[in-house]
Amino acid sequence: MSRYLIKLVASLILLTLIQSCSNKVLTAADCEEISINCYKGFPNSCNTLENSCSKFQIKYTKLTCQEAFNSLLLGADKETLEKKFGERITECFSDKEKEKYLKK
Repeated sequence: MSRYLIKLVASLILLTLIQSCSNKVLTAADCEEISINCYKGFPNSCNTLENSCSKFQIKYTKLTCQEAFNSLLLGADKETLEKKFGERITECFSDKEKEKYLKK
């Protein structure tokens, strides 16, 4: 019985520690990064964005990244994209997309 109780208490302590680590307070900059990663398809980014970033106005949304990518495909250069969508817009694109389509 005491061995079971020790395991239970240890499990509860471990669970509490893990949960407290995952409750990081996110900033607007963190949420911008998460939004870009969500567009790129990083696991859990969209879920984190939806659950933890709703209080922020996100500039680099999926829609913004998609519109920028469409402009890129139509021949827009880096400077034009940055003027229209913001200086971090090229972070929405993968390295392969940048190499293939981005004109400097």
